[in-house]
Amino acid sequence: MMLEFYLGDVMVFHTKSDCVPPPGAEVRFAMETTAAGYAQGWNIRAKVRDDRPPRYAFAEGPTVAMDIEVVDFSMPRDE
Repeated sequence: MMLEFYLGDVMVFHTKSDCVPPPGAEVRFAMETTAAGYAQGWNIRAKVRDDRPPRYAFAEGPTVAMDIEVVDFSMPRDE
């Protein structure tokens, strides 16, 4: 299934997964787009919001959309 993480109305990350993180779970990812003051490529540590339930869609394969709240972030390191 596909997981989609949202900051407000903007999808900031998506990935395939065999499980769905429960509300309150911590997730880590790199931003795929710029949103809410966080730039594309930044490393994000967030939690799945527990005040907004996940949204499930099955029309084109299972997709779960979840709202997140940023806990911490860092800019990518130049290598």
